[in-house]
Amino acid sequence: ETYPTFGAPADLMAIPIGQSRMDVTWLDRAWQETHVEVERSPRPWGEWTLMATLGENATLFSDTTLLPGSTWYYRARACKDADCTPYSRVDGMHTYPGLVSLSSGWHHHCGLTEDGEAYCWGRGHAGPLGNGSDQDRAVPTPVGGDLTFQSIHAGGHFTCGITVEGHAYCWGWGYQGQLGNGDTPQKELLPVPMEVGFVFESISGGGRHACGLIASGEAYCWGLGDSGQLGNGTTDQLSVPTPVAGGLLFKSLAAGDFHTCGVTIAGDGYCWGHQGSGGRLGNGSGQNELSPAPVAGGLTFESIEAGAYHSCGITDTGETFCWGYGEVGQLGNGSGQDQPTPVPVGGGMEFRSLSLGKWSTCGVTAEGHGHCWGGGRHGALGTGSEEDQFLPTPVAGDLTFAIISPGGWNHASAATPTGLV
Repeated sequence: ETYPTFGAPADLMAIPIGQSRMDVTWLDRAWQETHVEVERSPRPWGEWTLMATLGENATLFSDTTLLPGSTWYYRARACKDADCTPYSRVDGMHTYPGLVSLSSGWHHHCGLTEDGEAYCWGRGHAGPLGNGSDQDRAVPTPVGGDLTFQSIHAGGHFTCGITVEGHAYCWGWGYQGQLGNGDTPQKELLPVPMEVGFVFESISGGGRHACGLIASGEAYCWGLGDSGQLGNGTTDQLSVPTPVAGGLLFKSLAAGDFHTCGVTIAGDGYCWGHQGSGGRLGNGSGQNELSPAPVAGGLTFESIEAGAYHSCGITDTGETFCWGYGEVGQLGNGSGQDQPTPVPVGGGMEFRSLSLGKWSTCGVTAEGHGHCWGGGRHGALGTGSEEDQFLPTPVAGDLTFAIISPGGWNHASAATPTGLV
């Protein structure tokens, strides 16, 4: 809401750009002004702080000093001389809350605040943003349903989350059964519960399928199974969570576009689903696997992540290995060759976390330094270049990261330890 006075800049607006920037715009009133003063206050009628003095014809001020979760009020005053009495005020808008977790789908991103509030943004086709609409959103938008989440994971065109009570919800595209609620809706625009009868500890969303773990370490998958990515020994499409074959107990799972990988409680790596020409399952067999197959090399893993056409894992010694399709450098070993079994990532760095996109890989070191490698098209690696990178390359900007999450198609999101995205 604006509060104009006669002779003041007209049509004043405060427009949030991401979390840390507010663009304040107004109509040019150069016919009567010598300069414009933009002021900010934490209260509508509090003490105002001068933020900028701009010359005539100015119509934009960008406030880049905001912190996540802050609220400010702005006013702009057109000044003929030292007397700047006429002004317009606009009620400030909330910047979006800091996010402590992030997950990227094919064309959308989701994250959680420290209080478990879920936000999503990006392409809204089929409802993966969960706000009751299938419209695109350029800024983080609250997920509907008044739910408090402990985790959230974005899949292809869908999203799943687990509430603090342990209840699983999914939303978005569900035609292949990936929402896990026993139905195959074309889309769900708001979170719908999974009627599974047990509590999930974690869920990972893939391209058109998802998998989850319960407290015992048993793994369940659902959705599209045409390449064996559900791991139950069949290629069936299933709309309810179904046990993964083999009786293995896992500590983590990662669903990729066409395959799934997991690390057992003992640290053994397994993958199943579509092998592809690159060998994304890491067992060198050259064929699809309908149930969990051991990753070659005898490595003990802390975690494995699955992308579209490749996989990567961190071992118990802190080394990083990747395997699968490698043409644009996403394996990080300095080569553009496919690798059907694990190869060490170059550079000698130890990563505390990894995340894989369709063509890229990103990692965060213990010190919070971000590195990405693979396909650089459209700046997806954040290195300041669109060149492909065949070894881990520092993300530009001298930022400290809590997480980096590359998306499915040439983009990535990241969060700092303060929750800035």
